[in-house]
Amino acid sequence: MQQKNLWKHSFGSPQAWVLWILTSAFYAFQFFLRSCPNAMAPQLMEEFNIGAQGLGYFSAAYYWFYSSLQIPLGLALDALGPKRVLRVGTVVCVLGALLFGLSSSLSVAIAGRCLIGIGAAVAFIGSTKMNGLWFSAAYMAFITGLLSAAGKIAGACANAFLPKLLPVMSWHTLVLLLSGAGFLLTLLIWIFAKDGPEDCHEQNSDFSNFKGIKTDFLQVAKTKEVWILGFYGYSLYLTLSVFSETFSIGFLQKSFSIDAEQAGYLAALVPIGSCIGAPILSFLSDYLCKRVILLKISAFFTLLCSSIVFFSPLPNLGTLQLFLFLFGFFSGGQILVFITGAGYCAKKMVGSAMGIVNSILMFGGAVHNPLVGTLMKFFWNGKMVHGHPFYSLLDYRLGLASISACFFLALVLSFFLKENHPLSKKSDDAPTS
Repeated sequence: MQQKNLWKHSFGSPQAWVLWILTSAFYAFQFFLRSCPNAMAPQLMEEFNIGAQGLGYFSAAYYWFYSSLQIPLGLALDALGPKRVLRVGTVVCVLGALLFGLSSSLSVAIAGRCLIGIGAAVAFIGSTKMNGLWFSAAYMAFITGLLSAAGKIAGACANAFLPKLLPVMSWHTLVLLLSGAGFLLTLLIWIFAKDGPEDCHEQNSDFSNFKGIKTDFLQVAKTKEVWILGFYGYSLYLTLSVFSETFSIGFLQKSFSIDAEQAGYLAALVPIGSCIGAPILSFLSDYLCKRVILLKISAFFTLLCSSIVFFSPLPNLGTLQLFLFLFGFFSGGQILVFITGAGYCAKKMVGSAMGIVNSILMFGGAVHNPLVGTLMKFFWNGKMVHGHPFYSLLDYRLGLASISACFFLALVLSFFLKENHPLSKKSDDAPTS
């Protein structure tokens, strides 16, 4: 039995890395899709005749379903294993992209975005659960950081390249091409996905045993640290779910009077910074055997850098580039909420813990995209240009101020957490029961 588990003491087998690539590709695919409204904002607003508030609600449609499904999917992952749940998720996500690409009305486009959110809901927690079956717990923070980086690279590509492609190709065509790529990825996941080296998932819950599921879930739900981490993640993830994915290009255009293509390249620095920061901060967490101190550092510098970007009159684009990158880099520390949350629970309930944390975290996109748009509309002076609302730099700043307030909340919440890195307790593995 000991020989069968030797793989756990290495940095992952070749098969483990193949599965990491496939699951990370799915996470990156859905991340690219959800980042599209930022670059496509002018085209979507013109075709569907909506303003900033309408764009906020359109972006939020993804998050309504994504966030609401995290807890039931966490239970499903614990009960059924990640293989089956990930397979279904990829199919639904691709169908949503196809519907969005074929849409000719706002209602159909929203329906497609909702389907994308439903399918994508399993992307992160399912991939993390899968990685937990293939990699040692000692490396999980770093592996999870790499997974997060894959998604943020996709988000950066959406911001950087879509504004360049949209003038020569319709957004419908782009989304349909993405759907084709997603279909190929779905086939690969259906063929190669396995629940661990022996492809045998040990069911810790049984859907026919509702009482057992309820008991396990309530045990996780009573862990206050899980909720604190959820709201911490909610706050820091607004960097991507609201600023980077919906309002960054418009804000940067107003802030420095630049065109959409140049603003797109600048906006890409935020997810690029995050994709670099997430694995580095995760590595430091494992190297130092500390998690909470890095959560505090991440919240403080995210608040500082975002305040400089949002509210300070920066002297030149070079300075702006630096602080956009640092803004993203330190916000990448939110990835630690998942591994930290898992450390407060028994192994068999890790899926449920991640579901609660990710549900709260992703709910930020559902709440704050409409909130920022509504605040911008409230302070808007009514000016129209070419039949569409013209929002000033002040309108953007007042809307984005709600994000800065959440970063401050994250910093405060981090002081209510206790260190739980397994090696900080002189333990070789995460808590078990």
